[in-house]
Amino acid sequence: MKRGPVLLSLAVVSFIGLRWWSQYRIEKIAAQASDTAAQLEQLDALAITKVIAALAISTIFSSIALFMLFKRKDEKDQGWAFGILGVVVMFWLG
Repeated sequence: MKRGPVLLSLAVVSFIGLRWWSQYRIEKIAAQASDTAAQLEQLDALAITKVIAALAISTIFSSIALFMLFKRKDEKDQGWAFGILGVVVMFWLG
């Protein structure tokens, strides 16, 4: 099985997690501006679920990337590993 498509799909899922988090932040700012307490509570509950999912996704991808980085000696695998780690880091800094 080729690793390229699998790793690309992992990167896409990380990007989706990044979009979830940024959308939450935008909605949170909008809710704070309108001062609706019920809307803020609903967003916080949704955010907790999404952050837990993002943590799980990031942990899985980071584990795969670190395994590829340290256990595989192929330069192509190490390049993919750095790419995955870069996506995870951008996700949390984004």
